Amino acid sequence: MENVFYGSGKIMKQFKSTSKMSEIKLRRFDTLDYLIFTTMLVLSALTGLYFARGGQKTISSYLFGDKKLSLLPVSFSLVTTFVSGTFLLGVPTEIYLNGIQFIYSTFLSFFAIIFMVYLIIPVLYNLQLISLFEYMELRFNRAVRLILSFVYILQGMMNIPIVIYGPTLALNQVTGLNMQIIPPLVCLVCILYTTIGGLKAVVWTDTLQAIVILASVISVIILGLQRVGGVSQMIQIGLKGDRIEWLDMTLDPKIRITFWSLLFGSNFLTLSQYGTNPAAFQRYLSMPDLKKAQRSVFFLYFGMSFSLFLTAIIGLILYAAYRGCDPVSTKEIKRADQLFPFFVMEISENLKGVPGLFLAGIVGAALSTMSTTINTITGTIYKDFLEPFVFPKTNDAKASLIMKVTAVVIGIICTSSVFIVDKLGSIFEATLILYNAIGGVITGIFLLGLFVPFANSYGALTGATLATLVMGWISVGAFSAMSQRLVKSSTKTLSTELCTNATLLVKNAKKSAVSGDAVFPLYRISIFYYSLLGCSIVIIVGIIVSLLTKKKSKKVDPAFLSPLVRNFVDFTKDNEAETVILNTQEEYKNN
Repeated sequence: MENVFYGSGKIMKQFKSTSKMSEIKLRRFDTLDYLIFTTMLVLSALTGLYFARGGQKTISSYLFGDKKLSLLPVSFSLVTTFVSGTFLLGVPTEIYLNGIQFIYSTFLSFFAIIFMVYLIIPVLYNLQLISLFEYMELRFNRAVRLILSFVYILQGMMNIPIVIYGPTLALNQVTGLNMQIIPPLVCLVCILYTTIGGLKAVVWTDTLQAIVILASVISVIILGLQRVGGVSQMIQIGLKGDRIEWLDMTLDPKIRITFWSLLFGSNFLTLSQYGTNPAAFQRYLSMPDLKKAQRSVFFLYFGMSFSLFLTAIIGLILYAAYRGCDPVSTKEIKRADQLFPFFVMEISENLKGVPGLFLAGIVGAALSTMSTTINTITGTIYKDFLEPFVFPKTNDAKASLIMKVTAVVIGIICTSSVFIVDKLGSIFEATLILYNAIGGVITGIFLLGLFVPFANSYGALTGATLATLVMGWISVGAFSAMSQRLVKSSTKTLSTELCTNATLLVKNAKKSAVSGDAVFPLYRISIFYYSLLGCSIVIIVGIIVSLLTKKKSKKVDPAFLSPLVRNFVDFTKDNEAETVILNTQEEYKNN
C-alpha cells in the first residue's frame, strides 16, 4: 500500500512501502547488468593492451604520451580524474543531508582558475620538468623537493583506498559479492591498463569512462525526475525541506559550510587540485603547447562544474524521494554513502540494464582516479627517490620496467588498505579532509617559491615540515574524533514518520555536531579551512625563516618566479634562467 503525503501544496505519492523495500533489498544484478558492467571493465583492459603495442619504453612515452595527445581526450581525462566514485556517491549524499550550499564552491573557485592559468602554469609548463616537484630542487634544494614528494605520495596512497571503497560499497549492495573480493577484482583491471599502457592508456580509458559516467548519471536523473514528479516538484520540495538555500554568512569557523569557509576552501583546494597537483600537471605537459595546456584547465573547470550540477540534481531527487522515510534511519542501508545505489535499484526495478550502467559509471570514475594517481605516484617515486639513490644510471627500457613494477606494488598496497576506510565515517568527508589538509601544504610551498623572491630553502623546508606536522596532527585528531563519534557533521531534518513499518521515528530531528569539551577545538573547525591553514603556515613560517637566514639565500632565477613578480626583482645572473629552461627541455627530449 502506498503512502500519500503533502508537499508544497500538492499531493505526492511516497513510493516506498514495506513490501517493496524488502524486494529492493533482495534485488541483485541480472544478466544484462552484468554484461554492461563487465563490458566496461574489458574495454578498459583492452585499451591498455592496445596502447602497449608501441612498447611505452621511454619515460616520456610512459608519463606524457610523447606530448602527442590532443585537447579533447586530455580534457576528458582531467575531468574524470577528479570525478571519482567518491564524488559521484558523496555529492548527492551531501546534498541530501546538508542542502546545496556545497555547489556554490564552483562559482567561488573561478578566481583560483584565473590565477592559476595565467600566473602559475606558464612558469611550470615552460620549464618542461619530468617531475613537477623538480621545480622545488631548482628553486630551493633537493631536501625541499623530497619532503614535498613524500607528502604528495602519502596523500595519494591514502586517497586510493578511499576511492576504491565507494564502488566496493555500491557493488556489494547490488551484486551481493563479498566485500573482500571486489577491491582486488576492480584494482586488477586498473593496474593492468595503467602499468602496460602508460599515460596514453590512462587518457583514452578516461575518455571512455567519461562517456559511461555521463550516460549513467543522465539516465538516473531522467528516471528520478519522473518518479518524484518533475523538476518543479523537486525544487518545491527542496525549498520546503531547506535543501535549496543561500550561503550562511556566519563567521564561526566550527560551522562546516559558510560563505567564508567555501570562499577560502574552494579557492585553495582548486589551486592544490588543478594547479600544483602532479596528476593534473602531467596532463598539461602532455599538450604540445602552453595555450592548449591553459585551455585544458578551462575545460576541466567547466567539466567539473557541470558534473557538480548534475550530482546536485541527484541529491535533490534523493531528498524528494526519501524525505519522509530515511533509509539510513530505518536501517535499510548501513551508511549514507549507499543511498545513491539504493535509489538506483529502486527506480530501475522494471528497467534491466540501468543498474549495470550506473555501476559501470561509478567504477569507471574510481578507475580513472586510481589509474591517474598510480601513474603519477609511480613517476614521482622513480624520478625523486629511485633514480637518484637506487638506479642512478639506468637506460630508458629498464627505467620503464622499474616504473611498471612500482605501479603494481603501489596498487597492491593500496588495495590491501581499503577496509581501513570503513572506520572513517563518510568517505566524502574523509576525502575532503585529506585533500584540504595535505593539498594546502603543497600549494603553500609552490606559492612561496613562485611569489616570494627572497624565500630560500631554509624557509621552505621549515615551513613545509611544520605545516605537514600540524595538519597531520589536526587530520588524525579529526579522523579519530569522527571514528569515535565524538564529532559528527550537522545535518538537516530527516524523518521516518511516513514509513509504513517504521518503529524508529525521527520527527523533525536535527542531528547536530557534538562539541563537548573532550574534543580539542582544532579538531572541530570546518574542514574547508584546512587548506587555508596549511598554506598559511607554510607561507608565514617560510617568509619569517627566510628573512632570518637572508645571508644564506641564493639569488633567484626569473624562470622560477611568476610573471606577476618578475618585474619587481633585480636579476643579476646573466641568461641563467634561459639556460635552466633549455637544460630541462633537453632532458625531456632525451627521455
